[in-house]
Amino acid sequence: MLLESHDSLPYIDTPPTPAERDAITAHLITQLDPSHLTTPHPSLRTSYTPTFTPLLAASHDLIAATSKARAPGTGVDLARYEEPTLPAHAAQYHDALRAAYTSHTYLAQRTANLALLKQYGRDAWLIGNEQLEAELRAVERELAGAREAVREVEGERRAVQDAVVGEIRGLEEAWRESVGRAIQVEVDAERLRGEILRRRRGGGA
Repeated sequence: MLLESHDSLPYIDTPPTPAERDAITAHLITQLDPSHLTTPHPSLRTSYTPTFTPLLAASHDLIAATSKARAPGTGVDLARYEEPTLPAHAAQYHDALRAAYTSHTYLAQRTANLALLKQYGRDAWLIGNEQLEAELRAVERELAGAREAVREVEGERRAVQDAVVGEIRGLEEAWRESVGRAIQVEVDAERLRGEILRRRRGGGA
């Protein structure tokens, strides 16, 4: 069970002892539904099942099938990127030519992308870093502002509580005296009741 302490509340209250805190925690746990340990919090997002396009799903199935066929730890299957071999039969030329076109298109696009990366990648990386640093600085400023606002609220709460600490202490002492007098009255009344019963028994005897 996670407990969060708010320092803004008990400025003038006597903090509980470790034994009292343990007793309070144990009592709170008994009031919780047993399912709170296994049931996600309502504010958490529920799980979902992703949906993929037929082409992407087929690619996933192909990757899964080739991964199962390979020995564990052998890495990525590079067979689909290797130079195609000359087919042994004329009937296989169509499939081999199709695979060669596909491989050529992939390699051509990869070469173009590598050339673009070599020419513009460094600048794009630096610009991306600068943008991330600007976002980080903005978040840090927002965090600093939030912390300052928290400190101001904490100071106001402390000032309000310190201003009435004398009144609260007086009311607490008056309440204790009232409770003590009420208990004393009950004790005196019980003693008087016992004395009356004793005298009645004595008079009757």
